[in-house]
Amino acid sequence: FWMMLITFIVTLVVSIPVGIFTGVLLSIGAILYHSTHPHIAILGRIEGTNYYRNINRFEDAIEFDHKIILRFDDQLYFANASFFKDRIKQIVQVINRPIKYFYLDASDIRKMDSSGLHALEEIHQYLKQQNIVLCICSARGPVRDMLFKSGLMETIGRENQFLSIQAAHLFHSQEADGQRMPSENALQTDYDDGSELKIET
Repeated sequence: FWMMLITFIVTLVVSIPVGIFTGVLLSIGAILYHSTHPHIAILGRIEGTNYYRNINRFEDAIEFDHKIILRFDDQLYFANASFFKDRIKQIVQVINRPIKYFYLDASDIRKMDSSGLHALEEIHQYLKQQNIVLCICSARGPVRDMLFKSGLMETIGRENQFLSIQAAHLFHSQEADGQRMPSENALQTDYDDGSELKIET
C-alpha cells in the first residue's frame, strides 16, 4: 500500500516516468529487505498432535523443556547468512531456561550456498560452546546433498539429523528415558500411529 501511495504521489507531483522509476526502486528495495531479513519462527507442538507451529500464532503450542525448535523460512545464502547467525545467537541468549538441543526445522530452506554452509557451521560451533546440540530436521534432498558434499553432515553428525521434528523429539525423549542408545542412527521418520521406520543412509 505504501509503495503504491508513494508511487502515485511521485507520479502526480513529478511525472509518469519518474513515478514508474520510483515504484521499481521501492519494489526492488522491498524484495531485498525481505530476502535479507526472512521470517523466523519459534515452534511448539500443538497439544494432542504431532504438528509444530509458531508459538506467537498458536496459543496452545507447547515448547519442550531443554529444547528450542526454530524454523527458517527462506533459502540460506550470502544475503541472509549474517542475519541467520545473529538471530539464532540472540534467541539462545534471551532464553531463560536450560537448553540441551536446538532443532533447526529446515523444511523451508530450499537451497543453500557456500555462505549459508559457513553460517551453519559457525552456528554449530557456537552452540557446541554453549553445550547445546544442533539438530537438523526435515531438510530437503538438495540441502542434504550440500551438507554431505561439504562435509558438514559429518561435522554436525548424522545422529543429529532427522526426517522430522517429531522423530527428533521421540529419539531424544527415549534416549533420556534409557530406551535407546545414543549411538543409534537418528535419521528416521514417524507415522501417525506412533510407529517409526529407521532409514539407513
